[in-house]
Order: sequence, then structure tokens, then C-alpha cells
Amino acid sequence: MLNKIETLHNLAKNGVVTHSSRFHADDILSAALLKIVGVIPDVSVIQRVGRVPQDFNGLAFDIGGGEFDHHQQNAGIRATGEKYAAFGLLWNVVGAEYITNKYKTDIQTAKSAAEKFDTDFVVPMDLSDNFGTKMYPNTLSYLIAARNDIKFTPEQNNKMFVNIANGCCEYLESGIYKSYKFVKDKIQANACNQRFARDLHIGCTKSIINV
Repeated sequence: MLNKIETLHNLAKNGVVTHSSRFHADDILSAALLKIVGVIPDVSVIQRVGRVPQDFNGLAFDIGGGEFDHHQQNAGIRATGEKYAAFGLLWNVVGAEYITNKYKTDIQTAKSAAEKFDTDFVVPMDLSDNFGTKMYPNTLSYLIAARNDIKFTPEQNNKMFVNIANGCCEYLESGIYKSYKFVKDKIQANACNQRFARDLHIGCTKSIINV
């Protein structure tokens, strides 16, 4: 049975599209995420289009009303109530699996790390994209969107999209690792505390018996 990342990788062989014109943190970070998890080899393979072609059978995100779009009325919402944007929808599918594969960890640790990264980083980005930076101020969203204010030709705009998304990959990987390390360190600390409590209990029991 194919895993989710491999399934998306195979789907991406038929093409990958997102929306054209103005780019935002949502489509930029989605593109970067697809690259770092191995769904695509590079952001440059993504086509930016006005609408998804009618016979398209590849991977579409932030456009088209499909699994990884959030503009339709039935767009996904987290169990905690926050609305997904494309970045969050993709992370929800590939996050835990990526962490499991990347850091050779168990699935429960990976899920906890993926949830932490979602809470700390992805949710704020999603809220900013869905409701605007005035309602949900976000420095990264603001800076990425500001690049659209420079007058570009469509070709220059596409090149800027690729450059920014590729540039975000390393930072995205660092943020994911930080969440993973936090969860791993917490698990190890809890295990140490449990061992200490057990050893203390055994020591006290022996002392009582000896008395």
C-alpha cells in the first residue's frame, strides 16, 4: 500500500498547479513543503495557472476547489475550530509521515510533533491567509505579500515565486525540527522523571524493610 507522500508524488508526476498572479505565504509555503517532503524535486516544476484545466489529473493546491484548496464553502476546518488554508491541508496529510521518515521516530512522537508545528506555525499562517493580516497580523505573511507590490512581468512574478519558495525550504525544515526536538525532549524528560520516581520508591521501600 502506498503511503501518502508517495501517493502525492505519483500524482505530481501528472503535473502540479497553483494559482497565478499575486502569491501569498500560503501558496509559497505549500510549494516549499511539497519540495522538502519529496513530493516534487523543485518548486520550478509547479505551474501557476488562472484555473485548473478541465482534464487535469495531477496535484492542485490553493486552487480548483479540491482536497488542497480552501476557497470553497465546504473547506476543511480543524477539530479545534480553525479553518485550514492550503498549507495546513497539505501539512495535515504529510506532516506526521514526513517526521517519522525524516527522524526515524515512532508514529506517536511524529504525530505529537506535527500537531505542535501545526499549532505554533501553520495555524497562524492559515488564519492570516483566510482572514487577512489586519485581523491576524503575521510578519512572514506580510513580507511575502509585499513582494507583489513591485511591478513584475508575469515571467518575473513566476521566477520570484520559485525563488521565495525555494528559499523558505531551509527555514521550514528548521521549524519542523524544532517542534520534533521539543516533543522528543519532553518525552525523554518524562521518562527520566518516571525512572527517578520508581528508583526513589524502591529505595524508600528497602530502607523501611531494613529498619
